[in-house]
Amino acid sequence: MPVSRSAIERAIVFGVDITLLIENLRLTPTERLQRAQKRLDAIASGLEPPPDVWSIEKQIVALEALIELRKRPPS
Repeated sequence: MPVSRSAIERAIVFGVDITLLIENLRLTPTERLQRAQKRLDAIASGLEPPPDVWSIEKQIVALEALIELRKRPPS
C-alpha cells in the first residue's frame, strides 16, 4: 500500500510554492487584498507580466495545502 502524503507534501511535489502560501497567511485579509490590487495594477500597466494560468488540478492541490496550513498552530 502506498504511503499517504499530506496535502502540503502533495502541493510541493506538484510545484506549488508553499512559502508564498505561508507568507500570505501571515497577512490580514485587508493586506492580502491590497497586495493583490498592487499586482493587478502592475499587470494592467504592463510593469509586470500576467501570472501563469494554473491547471485546475494545481489549484485544487494548492487549496488543500492552504487548508492544512490554516489548521496548524501559528509559528
